[in-house]
Amino acid sequence: MRDHPDFLQTPEDVARLYGDRIYLVDDLLGAVEPPPREAPRTLLTVVRDPESAAPVAPPETPAPPEPEKPKEKKASYLKPGITWKPKDNSKVLFILHQAELKNKTLTELLKQIVLSIEIPFESAGFGIIKGPVVETEFEEMPNPYGIVFDETLLPGEKNPMPTVDGSVFFTQRLKDLQHDKTAKRALWNYLKSIKSLL
Repeated sequence: MRDHPDFLQTPEDVARLYGDRIYLVDDLLGAVEPPPREAPRTLLTVVRDPESAAPVAPPETPAPPEPEKPKEKKASYLKPGITWKPKDNSKVLFILHQAELKNKTLTELLKQIVLSIEIPFESAGFGIIKGPVVETEFEEMPNPYGIVFDETLLPGEKNPMPTVDGSVFFTQRLKDLQHDKTAKRALWNYLKSIKSLL
């Protein structure tokens, strides 16, 4: 070893420099074993349950969430076509289209007709037609009696249509009533019938 450079003082130095393929044989030292290799590292981590010595499987990766299905459109009968606006003491509902309720000329006409039959207008509630109407909506009316200002909504041929607690009368729309004496007379008779029931 005395012919070797200074940094090669021992057989282990030579083995570290040249790897595990070179073996030095010396009468005094004998064969030099290569330094032990490190064991290969594993990427799998074993998790142990602290209460038992048994290995626990690593947690599973959660599956990606399924994409949301597009929402189905609800059938028209699930969305009410009439918005009810009863009053605390009302027993009659005047059910008319929203556009007619906003028309001051038409609502004044309705007010005059109702007052002429001596039904207090202030004690009447309203139903506002905003979309397609189905018969069951009249059955769930919050007041016992109603007058619908749209004959096309009459579900059958029976006018008035009976309900659980009362009746629903169907007449023409207000815009048609103002120029139709026969329709006004029919409405007068409906109101007269309702007044006798109150």
